[in-house]
Amino acid sequence: MASGKEADCPLTSAADILGRKWSFVIVGHLTGGDKRFSELEAEIPGISSKVLSSNLKSLQGEGIVERSVETNSPIEVRYSLTEKGRDLEPLIGEVERWASEWDV
Repeated sequence: MASGKEADCPLTSAADILGRKWSFVIVGHLTGGDKRFSELEAEIPGISSKVLSSNLKSLQGEGIVERSVETNSPIEVRYSLTEKGRDLEPLIGEVERWASEWDV
């Protein structure tokens, strides 16, 4: 996390969380609803299992993603956005719109 004057800037704090490689992409993929780890891994080309796992844990720690375990047979682990994470949906939509408009 930021320290000193940086800690007082909400934009810096948000960039610290969402600016981590893959974090914004993971949140974007979860806006459509909860997903299993393997679904996220398949939907995000270029991300390794280790990096996906690490980012999901970080996003859980920030209160943006929650992990739920269903004790079916076999056990199923699903990831979804928390209320805090769902609050990012308009931002994700605007970034997607901007990227499409400007061909980035």
